[in-house]
Amino acid sequence: MKYPIILFSFSIFSSAILFTGCTSSHSDSKISLERNLVLAPMIKPELDSMQLSFGFYPERWTLTQGDTIWVVNSRDSSFLVGFDMGEQHDFCHWGTLGQGPEEYISPGIVEGTNENGFVLYGNTENRVLSYLYQDEEVTPIRRGQMPPWITDQGLPKPYTRISAINDSIYIGTYFLPREAGADIFNWHTGELIEELPLSLEQPEENMSGPYEFKIASNGNKIVVAYRYVNRVEVFNLSDNYQAELECVLGDEITQNDLYEADRDAEMIKYYTDVQCDSSSIYLLYHGVAEKDLFHSPTSLRVYDIDLTENQQNAMFDRFFDQFLLTTSGDVVLYSPNNEDYLFIWKTLSR
Repeated sequence: MKYPIILFSFSIFSSAILFTGCTSSHSDSKISLERNLVLAPMIKPELDSMQLSFGFYPERWTLTQGDTIWVVNSRDSSFLVGFDMGEQHDFCHWGTLGQGPEEYISPGIVEGTNENGFVLYGNTENRVLSYLYQDEEVTPIRRGQMPPWITDQGLPKPYTRISAINDSIYIGTYFLPREAGADIFNWHTGELIEELPLSLEQPEENMSGPYEFKIASNGNKIVVAYRYVNRVEVFNLSDNYQAELECVLGDEITQNDLYEADRDAEMIKYYTDVQCDSSSIYLLYHGVAEKDLFHSPTSLRVYDIDLTENQQNAMFDRFFDQFLLTTSGDVVLYSPNNEDYLFIWKTLSR
């Protein structure tokens, strides 16, 4: 039991040198590990809630200008809903599932766009299409595509999510049976810029399930948060959108043994969502087994965007698995245990 004593003796010192890995050097020796982490005090904020007048199932959702939520929900005949956070009402129900020229077989929405509207994509059609919403009308304004992967059919990788780096450069995540990864691409041209150089090695014989992650970008950095590994990776983006690993927060301990033994319910889930802005990284953290997830409180960890320090931590009194950030700095939270409500934390200090 000597380790707690050592950590206590050097707690002040360790807090000063905690993130020496987040420097201009990118060598492996400069990567910091979460076992050294000094967390800020935990607060228990009060949450506001708003009841929704429509079925809210955020299979994919995003926030755009004016704090408008767009949510893709394939359980409804019109798969896209627009919701005004200020007025607290849904103002648009649009989009048709199908195989017609303007329909989507399995629609996804691009996260983090700054459009006065929204951007949808369809893997089966290899289609990326931006839409303007104005005067209660939805109008397509630009059509693009993803990089072809099955070249003879022109099909892209089966991206599970796509996030915007800027108006023209997107990053798509994919989970093939034995490969988890992400592509940076120009959707205007369909050009593949590069595959994100993830630093967590996945052996070829392992399935991709234990390596699932979520991505966020603020235009200058990309943040990767793993679901079943206690690990966050931060990348710098160059002017030509080449990604370089800046630092790692956490470890590289995987749960392949449980996954291969079909003991998924025993796997610890760490991060289910991540967002970032110009100054901070926000991580939805759990740290409990899948079987206990829906009955456990969830915390939100906030870090300086350069990972120099853990700024703030909030423990909520219920389970949340997704969240968004509004332009005014509020945190909008969703729980599958309360599908008729959104919860808002309005007291996040910057």
